[in-house]
Amino acid sequence: FAEDLLTDRDLDMICGTYELESPGKGHQKSLVSWFPRPDIWFASGYSVGQWTNECELWFQ
Repeated sequence: FAEDLLTDRDLDMICGTYELESPGKGHQKSLVSWFPRPDIWFASGYSVGQWTNECELWFQ
């Protein structure tokens, strides 16, 4: 069902996304997260369908 999909807000909460002001760059802000959002994760090369030793090393 379409309503079973996660919203961007849901993904932000799961990934720990928050806004951070960049020091020394005026009032420029960046989005950072404790874990990459799905679009970044899938493009990273670590998304192989299971958690691997390489994923664990990267995560630590």
